[in-house]
Amino acid sequence: MVAETVGDIRDALGCFWPSRFESETPILYGGSVTPDNIVDLAKQGKIDGFLVGGASLDSGKFTAILRGM
Repeated sequence: MVAETVGDIRDALGCFWPSRFESETPILYGGSVTPDNIVDLAKQGKIDGFLVGGASLDSGKFTAILRGM
């Protein structure tokens, strides 16, 4: 589902701005990123990065997220 949403965002960028923005604009996932879901999120592809919130305050969780990417 996340990959579909990213695709929709890219399509919208292509409709409203010059086509280079569709492929060159990084899309970040800003939902809840945890050690439990990072592998699935990373496998979906199309996501250029992640905005890690509360999990970044715990070094163990943050390290697990980095390893999962």
